Amino acid sequence: MLTGKKIRTGIVLAYQSYGDFLRFNPHFHSHILEKGFDEDGNFIHVPISDLENMKECFRQLVIKYFVDAKLLSPELAINLLSWKHSGFSIDNSIRVAASDNKAREAIAQYMARCPVSLNKIIYEPFKGKVLFKTKYNKYFKENLKVYDADEFIARLAQHIPLPRIRLIRYFDLYSSKSRGKWKDWDHVAKLDPDGWKKQNEIEVQKEEKDISDPSDGSENLMVKKSKATWARLIAKVFEIDPLTCPKCGSEMKILSVILDSCEIKKILKHLMKTNKAPPGLDEKVLVDE
Repeated sequence: MLTGKKIRTGIVLAYQSYGDFLRFNPHFHSHILEKGFDEDGNFIHVPISDLENMKECFRQLVIKYFVDAKLLSPELAINLLSWKHSGFSIDNSIRVAASDNKAREAIAQYMARCPVSLNKIIYEPFKGKVLFKTKYNKYFKENLKVYDADEFIARLAQHIPLPRIRLIRYFDLYSSKSRGKWKDWDHVAKLDPDGWKKQNEIEVQKEEKDISDPSDGSENLMVKKSKATWARLIAKVFEIDPLTCPKCGSEMKILSVILDSCEIKKILKHLMKTNKAPPGLDEKVLVDE
């Protein structure tokens, strides 16, 4: 113990089941604040050290979990614990300075990335092959693999998480409950980045304006946020910005939403005539009632 008191720090833990070439390789990425606050609000350095003991503790906890869940027999667990090379490892070689916002953002994106990037794969429909190209991999000793389409889909499907399973978890100061209290904790608020303080103050002012004067013709704050969130989610999933024109690259805006079924059918019929209809469109749907 450094002070004899409880130390509050921040941890983000992200589970990933995949390695390069979609190989099944379960592991965790963590973003850990190497400092923390004691009960008096003092900011104290909490060094991360003794990785060997940390690794062994984690290994024993994982094996114990599988034994308690009756997924491993006690005999097999003892056998696993006797292995010289456990298969577990911990690396903390990547360190981020408190002022390095770009590095912090890059690590956050890496922790939340998808199993495969569309930039790494090419589909050859003639032979039904998927070409997976990446950096030279020391484990496979190559930088290119060719899969049958069904094999590629099977490899990708094994990394789809079960419903309602959270792959990223936030603890202590980074938890949702704690982040909502940052403004009320003077010892935390004074160390917040200036950008966070400014953004937080702007958001509060906008929210108060939208609530007090909803008839000024501007969009509600929650509507703006939902639109921005929708666009970010589409970009993350499909790696395509839905608000960027694919032809000229300029930003697009939604001018109107058409709900009239007759008008929608007219538009779809015109797209079919110009061979620009959405894939899978059935002509029977467009038959006038």
